[in-house]
Amino acid sequence: MIANRLQSIWENGIPLPDAFEHFSNDNPILIKNHSEGIDIRPGQSEIEYIKNISKSFSALINTCADITSIPRRKRDWVIGELSQKRLMAIGYRASNNASIELSIIPDALFKPDFIDWKQSSIAGLNLHYVDVRISEYKKFNHPKNTEKPIGRPNNKTSIWQLIKSIGLQELQEKHGNNKTAIANEIFQVGRLRMPDQFSNFNPTAQTIIRHYNSYLNNNSEH
Repeated sequence: MIANRLQSIWENGIPLPDAFEHFSNDNPILIKNHSEGIDIRPGQSEIEYIKNISKSFSALINTCADITSIPRRKRDWVIGELSQKRLMAIGYRASNNASIELSIIPDALFKPDFIDWKQSSIAGLNLHYVDVRISEYKKFNHPKNTEKPIGRPNNKTSIWQLIKSIGLQELQEKHGNNKTAIANEIFQVGRLRMPDQFSNFNPTAQTIIRHYNSYLNNNSEH
């Protein structure tokens, strides 16, 4: 039951890079007004004018520093919400064997050095999670509806269909055991045949490889 709830929440979760914009509507990142107290006007003495010019230059530098710090401050906000259990992170735990399990990411991994925001992955303390998505923590404790929507197929169904369509033997003969190359071909074919399922960088190469591995595991004749 918990596994099904996690799967449903993960599928409806927000990719890690988009978490701040999605969950922080009431918490904008503000830029401090560093120009307060600066007064440049005619009639000032030379010393006053120079002091205010210097303050203006410092204000510009500080404003630029604030703007540059916005991405870090957004990430810090997400980490804070995760640590306070207002948000939760769910991802697939990668391992050396074929099994990959969807699970809640431990609090100990919510450290800036452990998080790859661009790749939506978290790694540290000998643990590695991929395809990380963010959701409200209360949805795990009080799920409203954990049934999958009818209609649009999930990634696994689409990827398995493409593997069957392209041909597993053809993929292996062309790319050998280079799963990254196999994932890239599946993605490119998916963009042409299933544009509603394959767009931009979704699904990721890791997701395609994971479902490719599961396809192999469930088709023992191959």
